Amino acid sequence: MNVRLLRRRRFLTYLSLGALGIGSAACAAQTPIASKTSVSSTPTAETTKPNSSEVNAVDEKSKASSQKLPEFQGISQWLNSNPLTIQELKGNVVLIQFWTFSCINCIRTLPYVTKWHDRYASKGLKIIGVHTPEFAFERDANNIKDAMQKHGILYPVPIDNEFKTWKAYGNEYWPHLYLADRQGNLVYDHIGEGAYDRTEQNVTKWHDRYASKGLKIIGVHTPEFAFERDANNIKDAMQKHGILYPVPIDNEFKTWKAYGNEYWPHLYLADRQGNLVYDHIGEGAYDRTEQTIKQLLG
Repeated sequence: MNVRLLRRRRFLTYLSLGALGIGSAACAAQTPIASKTSVSSTPTAETTKPNSSEVNAVDEKSKASSQKLPEFQGISQWLNSNPLTIQELKGNVVLIQFWTFSCINCIRTLPYVTKWHDRYASKGLKIIGVHTPEFAFERDANNIKDAMQKHGILYPVPIDNEFKTWKAYGNEYWPHLYLADRQGNLVYDHIGEGAYDRTEQNVTKWHDRYASKGLKIIGVHTPEFAFERDANNIKDAMQKHGILYPVPIDNEFKTWKAYGNEYWPHLYLADRQGNLVYDHIGEGAYDRTEQTIKQLLG
């Protein structure tokens, strides 16, 4: 196996556990499965950071793209479900979770992931907990079932003992979350612990909640300052804030003028016939705006 990566795992695990140094040493000292690369999840804001070159490398990997979710491959057994395919999951918001049951970083994320299942499954969220083992005893389906019962995992868990789905996703970390929209497009991912609020916001954003009912959001970007005209800066802001809907760049203010607009921000809402039925200038009135959307969508 790659000794450098094992050393890196030990380093990151010690930093992640802090005062629990004895537990982290026991976890890091266990013998990984032969021929499988052993790597760690990324320390987050709640943990001490490794050197900047390691953080930057992981940040690059955590950037979502417009890729489609890869299909499940080499699954030996499905728990809590009949076999599923990515194609069958289309029409739902899909959260793919790579985990292994004895990883302390994975264990810390489970209360949040199980809460999201309880809260949003009825609204169209499908969580798939791909279990890819780090150690030999994690390959045993009965051990996985015991862990699922212990942590209250009710969503489907495919067993990926041969790392084929792991490799299809190009994954390198436990835990790792991938979020796809209702069309199966990868729209967000997160490595390691933390960012729970941001992840949940991506799950529940309006685009996901109402898109299947016919809501189309268009975020016309009209710049106030010169640096806001740069498309790369706009893309960075969209990535930061999880903006998934179309954003036309109106650098010449032509659409702005066509609407007779004078303010940032300004919302215009039209019904299914294209008639303007509501608008709001500035912040606030979020409940009223959402209530109007609901009424129009029926």
